[in-house]
Amino acid sequence: MDLLHIPPTAISSTVLFLTEIPALTHLCLHNWTLDVASGILRQCSRLQILLVLLGSSHSERMLDIISSATTDVRCVVVAVDSLNEWAGYKHDFWTGAEAFVARKRRGEVGVAAHWLEPWW
Repeated sequence: MDLLHIPPTAISSTVLFLTEIPALTHLCLHNWTLDVASGILRQCSRLQILLVLLGSSHSERMLDIISSATTDVRCVVVAVDSLNEWAGYKHDFWTGAEAFVARKRRGEVGVAAHWLEPWW
């Protein structure tokens, strides 16, 4: 599922709605807030991947915020500007995110690492 925009007034209802989807395993957020991402990670236990797309102009600052706010291995961050770069690689960013999370679960990557490069 891909959520393009969640207005601040709809955060609670959106998170509640997402917890009610029984087969939600992968979720991609654009224009999100840390409250939304944290709430989703806390309340959606079946979620395997929370992919957060950030614009490159905000990437460094937001990645620092994410890294300090969560050590949830399911959280993966990709720069929106790099999505076109994925076209030249063997795997898409969902496959990359799944492999990245698996590496975090095995201890090959620190749990506070969230940044996924297109060449993973």
